[in-house]
Amino acid sequence: MLYPNAVDLDAQFSAYLDLVQQYADVLNLTAFRGRAELQRELVDESLRLLELGPIAPGWGCVDLGSGVGTPVIPLALAFPEAQFTAVESRAKRATFLRQVAARLRIGNLQVRESRTEELIAHAPASFDLVTARAYAAPEVLSAHAAALLKPGGELRGYSGAEMSEVEAGADRHGFTAEQVIAYTVGESHRHMYRLRKSV
Repeated sequence: MLYPNAVDLDAQFSAYLDLVQQYADVLNLTAFRGRAELQRELVDESLRLLELGPIAPGWGCVDLGSGVGTPVIPLALAFPEAQFTAVESRAKRATFLRQVAARLRIGNLQVRESRTEELIAHAPASFDLVTARAYAAPEVLSAHAAALLKPGGELRGYSGAEMSEVEAGADRHGFTAEQVIAYTVGESHRHMYRLRKSV
């Protein structure tokens, strides 16, 4: 396993999915349905980022547009010695994330109900790792991540079958592409990537 305390995590991941299922329709959380699909898309896809490398103890990590909590909830559970901030501007989803953090006792997770631009103004160049899934166009994601990361920090994200926009955005905002992994989920062709901010 690429993350610590793996044996204890299955119950926590299951409890997270229980909460997603409980509130999915009320809060319009996700289009994914069924336990197997939720496990694959919310938990397994989040942990897939660890194929790009572990998350170091003491890292400050921020997830942009956290929505239903992927990848930030599984990553915060898996790496209790790192600090995570979930940024979500929609009040109902931010409330849901706070409830998950409280119910699962995720002490290393802070939920910030705001737009990313507000966090940039408040805490520029403060984080070691930025993550995002379905957050914004690659150009916007690269710009926001560059503003939030310390020199040498990482951006880890996802893309569909096409990577050219990600690469162009990375170049414009001072990132070097260190790793790109292509994979498939069913008939869906996807990429995940790790970009490094220039020192």
